[in-house]
Amino acid sequence: METKATERQQRFIALAATHAEDFETRVAQHDRENTFPFENVAALKASGYTALTVPEELGGGGANVLDLVLAQERLARGDGPTTIAITCISTGRGYSLTSGA
Repeated sequence: METKATERQQRFIALAATHAEDFETRVAQHDRENTFPFENVAALKASGYTALTVPEELGGGGANVLDLVLAQERLARGDGPTTIAITCISTGRGYSLTSGA
């Protein structure tokens, strides 16, 4: 099933695409050297990407699960390992802020 992305989803996907294009330039090097892409995480944090699932009223993007999946899908086209790492961070943060955990 294919649906048209909402305006908000398109913004999240565009942000992910920008990062994906950048990260793709060094993903093979990190793989070869068995290193963690700390600079990618810093870039994601600086752009607000790591706060996509944080509620808007708390300064985040207010992304729901579908919004995040669409953005992560695009990010993974450039750098799968960074996408996996940031998924662990993003999904946990949004849940803990909304659940009071």
